[in-house]
Amino acid sequence: MRRERRSIETVYRTKYSGFCGWPKLLKTVKNIRNKETMYLFVGIFLTGGRAMEMPTLVRRQIDLDFSDTDIMVRAMFVEKQRTKEFLKEDGKFILDEKGNKKYKSIPKVAYRDFPIRRDNPLTPIFEEYVEKFNDDNDTLFPYTYGQMNYRINLIGVSLPNGYYEKGWWYYAREFGEWWIHRIRAERACQLRRELRYDQQDLMQYFGWKTSSMASEYATMEPFDLIREGPIKRRGITESSRNK
Repeated sequence: MRRERRSIETVYRTKYSGFCGWPKLLKTVKNIRNKETMYLFVGIFLTGGRAMEMPTLVRRQIDLDFSDTDIMVRAMFVEKQRTKEFLKEDGKFILDEKGNKKYKSIPKVAYRDFPIRRDNPLTPIFEEYVEKFNDDNDTLFPYTYGQMNYRINLIGVSLPNGYYEKGWWYYAREFGEWWIHRIRAERACQLRRELRYDQQDLMQYFGWKTSSMASEYATMEPFDLIREGPIKRRGITESSRNK
């Protein structure tokens, strides 16, 4: 049986439930032995970038001198902005077996500008990393999708001798606490909890086209964001959420 995808709706909601807190986050960062992996973790958290968005960031997009209180990230690529093009034949819409119009999803070029507060505990690490690059066109995170997942998913995981039989991904899924989407979710919950970002703020920060994802965080109550265990909100049960 295929393993359940580790998404917001499944594992993150039911197991981790909101922002883990700065002590946990800082301890995680401190214990990452590989420095490049540490910088990648911090970069994903502060930018809220997806795996396919992080390799597009270059030095000139990070304005370290924007203000005394904030760093500014400019024109960060947003991967999942897409538009629908409905399919037609002889001037008529093509329908599927349920009578819905068939369509193809077309990537839409989109970008986002957003600040990173200097008083964020992880910001000094990010600044230290960015300052290593001298050329404005230097890529900050020159990794493939697989390389990023390998680095992040194995944080805190020890691979046994002969792990090749099952593969590193098996051990990451069984024993790993971190994956890229979880880091993004932690950032969204932190922005909501500490800076009181509302739905529109979150949409702008992450470049979300619709409000569905933002509303997952913007409608949380404060106690939902800090307690351990699954979040339970009015009208939503664990069984209905996981269907």
